[in-house]
Amino acid sequence: MPYRFRPLSVLCAAVSIAAALAACSSAPTPLYQQEQFDATASPYARTFHAKSDATCEAARRALLSQGYVSSSPRPDTIDGSKNFQPSNDSHVVISFHVVCAEANADGTSSTAYVNAVQDRYTLKKTSTSASVGLSILGSVSLPIGSGDDSMVKVASETIPAGVFYERYFNLVDHFLKIDPARQDRKVAKAAEKDHVAPLPEPAPTPQGEPMKMTTPVVPTPAAPPVPVAAPASAPAATPAPKAPAEAAPASAPAVTTPPAPAPAAAPSPAPASEPASSTTGGAS
Repeated sequence: MPYRFRPLSVLCAAVSIAAALAACSSAPTPLYQQEQFDATASPYARTFHAKSDATCEAARRALLSQGYVSSSPRPDTIDGSKNFQPSNDSHVVISFHVVCAEANADGTSSTAYVNAVQDRYTLKKTSTSASVGLSILGSVSLPIGSGDDSMVKVASETIPAGVFYERYFNLVDHFLKIDPARQDRKVAKAAEKDHVAPLPEPAPTPQGEPMKMTTPVVPTPAAPPVPVAAPASAPAATPAPKAPAEAAPASAPAVTTPPAPAPAAAPSPAPASEPASSTTGGAS
């Protein structure tokens, strides 16, 4: 049977082939077309009810708490970096860049803009060889090889929005809540409103065991008066001479007692009266 030429089928086949070739040769969509620049919300920004300096300080502490090396080139800017090594031949560096700005005119709120970049490095090995000929041994060449290893940057990408930034913003909010400066101000204001009651007087009734324990403790500090006891011994030496003085008056009465018989012997001049009596007898 003779073959009949069908122009319609040939035309359809040609169109399909042309479409396939056009699809293969079409350039991919440029990445910059994926940028939306939406003004309603940004996944890289978060507003906090704090001043910009407090927000930057909380952002710095959040990075430090996760092992990032932090630096502050400007008062409203925080930079941080952290190194990772997924394998022996690869190296990853995550770099943070935080900028704090006032969110309103009175300065009670601020916005933190965060951007994190991931850089990937791979170990590149290069080897070189050389030969040395020795004329003594003839045409013998000794191959000498050397290698050089270095880390080569193979990729750099901004971490896309998602859970990564949500976790970081939640950590910044946590450090804002426990900010010691803000906490001190709140405590000070609350303390000004509170009424400070006087200290209670110690109750005289509970004087059992505690008093017994404090009583021995008081003499122990009184140990310093022990040097004062040394001067007390000096006055004790002064009464010592007084003791003989008291003994002297005691001996004085003992001396006075012998003179008592002396007057008793003094009446013995009665013999003088006896001549008087004899004279009276002669007169008789």
